[in-house]
Amino acid sequence: MQAIFFVPLGLGVLLVIALLAAYVYALRRPSGEAVVYAATDFSSPAGFNVVSLPQDEILTRGQNLLWDSRLAELEFFAEPGWRLLLRICAAKGDLNLEDWNSNYDQRSVGYVGRIRVTFLESPGGSAMALWTKNGFDYALYFETYEMGLPAGLVDDFIQETDTVAA
Repeated sequence: MQAIFFVPLGLGVLLVIALLAAYVYALRRPSGEAVVYAATDFSSPAGFNVVSLPQDEILTRGQNLLWDSRLAELEFFAEPGWRLLLRICAAKGDLNLEDWNSNYDQRSVGYVGRIRVTFLESPGGSAMALWTKNGFDYALYFETYEMGLPAGLVDDFIQETDTVAA
């Protein structure tokens, strides 16, 4: 009689643990839905506003997305058609870099002014630069690129991108 009681109880506990694990995992990753914004002011939902971005003549702007009311993703195109993505969140937040997981062949660390930059690269593949500035974490991702493009633009993004808390 007791075994009949403990089997459903054990299954119930396992179900609760599985649901809790799925919930925690869902909180870590951006949801499948992003909200498109006309501007880079994410003050109301996310508590920050991107007040300046690079003004390089080879860059054009794409969409501004906000994931889970905390992670901004800004799309850029560099002539002649290279796509770049800039993610921004509060420092020590989650930039969800597993979306851009790649086997990078090269890793280097350098400085732009006083800002420490980690640069990951796979020649002929993708590249990514990571830095923290004024309380915000940034990741600039190049899906593919031509030689010299990341090096020429990373400094501009680091120096000219400013985000403020709302």
